[in-house]
Amino acid sequence: MSKKVKFKVEERSYPRSSAIVDIDVDDGVQEVTFGGDTWLDVDLYDVKKQFPDVKRLIIMNNIASISISNFMFPNVEDVVSYNRNYKSDKGRLVYCGAGYYKLRNVFIKNEGDKIDLSDIIRIGDNALEGCMSTSFISARNFRYIDEDAFANYPPASFGPFTNGVLVCSNVIAGVDTKAKELVIPPRVSMSGIKSQPDVTFEKITVTSDKNMGAIYNLSAEVLYVDFDTAMTFTNWKNMGIKKVEVSASNVFYTSKDGILYDKTGTILVKCPVNYYKDEVIIPEGVKKIAEAAFISCHIKSVKFPDSLDLIENRAFFCCDELESIDFGNSIFSIGGMYSESAFSYCKSLKQVTLPPQIKDIGERAFINCINLSSVTLNEGLLFIGESAFSNNKALTEINIPATVQKLADRCLDNVRRIHISDYLPKDFFKSCIRNSEDDYNYSDDNIYDIVEITDGTYKLFIPRYIAARDIAKMDDTFYMRKFSDIVSDNKFVESILDMALYTETKQNLAISIYKYNNSSSIKTYLRRTAVNLTNRLLDSKKENELVDFLKLNIMSSSSMKKLLADDRIHQFTLAEAYLLNAISQSDGSSKTFKL
Repeated sequence: MSKKVKFKVEERSYPRSSAIVDIDVDDGVQEVTFGGDTWLDVDLYDVKKQFPDVKRLIIMNNIASISISNFMFPNVEDVVSYNRNYKSDKGRLVYCGAGYYKLRNVFIKNEGDKIDLSDIIRIGDNALEGCMSTSFISARNFRYIDEDAFANYPPASFGPFTNGVLVCSNVIAGVDTKAKELVIPPRVSMSGIKSQPDVTFEKITVTSDKNMGAIYNLSAEVLYVDFDTAMTFTNWKNMGIKKVEVSASNVFYTSKDGILYDKTGTILVKCPVNYYKDEVIIPEGVKKIAEAAFISCHIKSVKFPDSLDLIENRAFFCCDELESIDFGNSIFSIGGMYSESAFSYCKSLKQVTLPPQIKDIGERAFINCINLSSVTLNEGLLFIGESAFSNNKALTEINIPATVQKLADRCLDNVRRIHISDYLPKDFFKSCIRNSEDDYNYSDDNIYDIVEITDGTYKLFIPRYIAARDIAKMDDTFYMRKFSDIVSDNKFVESILDMALYTETKQNLAISIYKYNNSSSIKTYLRRTAVNLTNRLLDSKKENELVDFLKLNIMSSSSMKKLLADDRIHQFTLAEAYLLNAISQSDGSSKTFKL
C-alpha cells in the first residue's frame, strides 16, 4: 500500500477559493505538495499536527494563500514554489503578492545558518518560530514586523542577551525579563516582541533616536537618553516610561523632574506617559508646551507658569485622568487659532475656568471631554474655534461673553441653553446648529434637540438640526443685530417652525415657543397636530411632556375627551388627572379648558 498525503477541503463563499483545513501525512512521506484543480487557500496554522519525516514542500500555482506552522514540518530542508505569489529559497517561504516581500516561514534549524532578509520588507506572524539562528543577512529594506513575528522564537526566550536584549538585524527579538537595565544598540529601530505587562525595568538606555520605535512595548522607571541628536516622539504614547533623564552631552535637550525640555528650558517637549506625579507644576521660564507633549499621560492636574505663551496641537490629548487646569496669568491662547485639540478627549475634566487674558480658544480644544459640565468663559475672549466644545454631552449650558466676535462651526453643538449679550457674534447659529447633511457627531441624543438662546430677558428657541441654507440665512440676517430685535421679529420666530426637519422636533419646538410668547399661528399649528402629538407621547411613554402640552390649554373639547377615552392614558395618572379636572370644570360652552 502506497504512502499518502490526505487533505480535508471546505468550500468557501468568500474569497473565491475553497480551503484546505486539515491534513494527514503517512509515516515515511518526505514530500508534500499543496495544489489541486481549483483555487485553494491553505489554512493549517492552527492544526496541531507534526510530520517530522517531510523534507520537501511544493507550492503549486493554484494556491491563493498559505498559512502553515514551522512546527508542522520541523525537518523541512527545501521549499519549492511554482506560485507567482510566493517565492522560496534558502529555507524560506516568502509572500510577494502585495508588491513587497513578506517573510512567511523560515525552516532553518541550525544556529550557524544565516537568515536572508536582504529582500524582505515585512516579517509575518510566527515566521521565525522554532528557528535557532540569530544571524541575519542585510536588512536594508526591512521596515515592518507583525505583532507575533518573533513568537515561539527560541532565542527570544533563552538568549543570548547583550545588555539585556537579543537583537536580530535592527529588531529587538527578545529581552531578559530578569535584567534590571536594558541598553539598546544604536542600529536598533523596531520591536519584535509583545508588551511585557508584568515587567518594569529600572532603566532603559537608548543610544540613538531610532531606538524609540524599538522600546514602545516596554516599561521602565527611567528612560535615559544617551546620545546628542534630536528625537522624534511618534511612539511615546505607547511607552510605559515613568521619567526621562538626558545625558549632559546632548545639545538639544535637558530634563527636569523627569520631564523632557529643550536645552534652553523654554519648551516643554515631552512628559512620559506613566509620569510618577499626579500634579504637574510647569516651572517659570517655559514659554511653550510642544505638540502632543502630554498625550495619554496619567496626570490629574496641571499648573501653567506666567511665562507660558502657547499650548500646541494635542498637547494634553487623551489625558483621561486630568481633572484640573490652572492656566496661569499670561497665556492668551488655548491651542491658538491655527492649532487644535489641546485638551480633547480629557474625559475626567469636569470644569474649566478661563483667566481674563485669554483671547481665543483653538479648534477642537475641548472636543469629546464627555464629563465637562461647567465652562466659564472670560470677558475679553474674542474667538472660539471650530468644534471647540463639540460632543460634550454634559455641557448643557454656557454664557458667551459680550467680547466674543466670532464662533466657529459646531463649537457649541451639544449645548442646549446659551446665554448671550445684546448682539449675536459672527456665525453664531453655525456654532450651535447642525447641518442636516452633516453627520459629524451625529447621534440620537441630540437629533431632536431644541436650543434655547437667551439674554436674560428674551428667549429664542431653534431646532438643533436644520438645512444648511437656513443656517447661512440666519447668520447673514442677524449678525450684529440686537437680540431683542430678533426675538421681536414675529415673522422670523414663526418661520423657525418651517426649518425643523423632523415632526417630533417641530412639535417640541412649537410647545417651547408657545409657552414663551403665545403666538397665535403656533397655537393654530399645535391644535392641528394635537392628536398626532399626544399619540406620539403616549407611545413613547413621555408623561411629563404630555402634561406640559396639556397645560397649554389649547386642545379642543372633543380631542380631550377622545384622549381620556384612550386606554393608554391610564398608564399616565398625572395626565389623566389633568384631563378629568379640565372636563369637570367645563360648562360645555367653551372648546378649551383650563387646567
